[in-house]
Amino acid sequence: LYIDQLATRLKIDAARVKRIVKCESNYRPAAVNPKDIDGHKKYGLLQWYLPTYYGLGGKNWKDWKENLDIGMPKMAKDGFGKWPVCSGAIAYEELLKQWK
Repeated sequence: LYIDQLATRLKIDAARVKRIVKCESNYRPAAVNPKDIDGHKKYGLLQWYLPTYYGLGGKNWKDWKENLDIGMPKMAKDGFGKWPVCSGAIAYEELLKQWK
């Protein structure tokens, strides 16, 4: 699986990445969340805010491989903070409290 290969190369936990993808989009590359907790639409496997995605060099948010090629190096460099609930870093209820 591509996630396993890239995770090995980047030295990040492939199982955690798979949990994030499953949680965020259920492995659907064209998944769209019409209104995330921050009020913005989110797109793709990793549920990107499009200005962030394009700012990181993305061209096609529906491209599953591009989503991973952009998202996984970000996880390796910056951690899993962009995906706090799906990565298991924080409970959804706690995140809700922070946004109020």
